[in-house]
Order: sequence, then C-alpha cells, then structure tokens
Amino acid sequence: NVCIDGPEAMYSLFECTRTYVAEKFQCASDEHAARRAVQKPLEGDVSFLGELLPLSV
Repeated sequence: NVCIDGPEAMYSLFECTRTYVAEKFQCASDEHAARRAVQKPLEGDVSFLGELLPLSV
C-alpha cells in the first residue's frame, strides 16, 4: 500500500469511491427494474431496500 498526502489524493479516493458506489447503485437499480416487471411493486421495493442497506454501511 502506498500512502499519499494532499488534496489530490483525497479527491482521487473520493472520485474512485463515488464511481464505485454509483456503479453498484446502477446495477441494483437495473436488477430492481427487471424484477419490478414481474413482481408486485411492494415486494420489489422491500427487496430493493434490503439490497441497498448493505451498500450504505
């Protein structure tokens, strides 16, 4: 592991994290949309929230 100090490193880390999270959410949203078409809306919402909770920790 390489330790880097300075605002550039923080910005880079933030951008990397933000991109990763955005991709995870996009993936979850796509899966949710696919399920939503074959499930009752409420059931889809509950399972979708269950998938998002671990991501937000």
